[in-house]
Amino acid sequence: MKYILVLVLFLTGCASMQPANNTSIFEEKMGILEYKLKTGQIGELDHAKAALAAATQYFPNDNLLIALRQEKVALASALERGSINKEEYQALWESRKSNYNEMRSQRDARVAQQQNQPMNPMQTLIMMNAINQTANRIGHSLDTPQFSVNSPVNCQSYASGNGVNTTCY
Repeated sequence: MKYILVLVLFLTGCASMQPANNTSIFEEKMGILEYKLKTGQIGELDHAKAALAAATQYFPNDNLLIALRQEKVALASALERGSINKEEYQALWESRKSNYNEMRSQRDARVAQQQNQPMNPMQTLIMMNAINQTANRIGHSLDTPQFSVNSPVNCQSYASGNGVNTTCY
């Protein structure tokens, strides 16, 4: 039973980690940037630079997203210099976004396929060992007998590599 509890707690923690939070914050920032762009508060180049900064801050390991945002900075720079007109800029940007969406869906499909593959025996052994160690720690603390206020308690503390451990009996 304690193994199931540990597994549920572990998986709940993994499912609720930072990426979802980063995604919502990033989308909020992008919405604000889009609003500022549409209302004329910022130009295309400033929008592109701010979007690149946000992508780099919230998704530093997402090379596809960062590359997309770098391309938008280059396109916005060309638009500002007059090398391309607004229609060309929009057409090129839509083309880049389409390529990005296709590459991202391929990447997501590869990741999903890899996650659905069974673990090799060594991975299974490592994971089960980690779960077992965690369950033993939790089980040890849950199985500790409850003492009454009047009963004597003897405790012994010792330093270890992980800090100070105390055993009471």
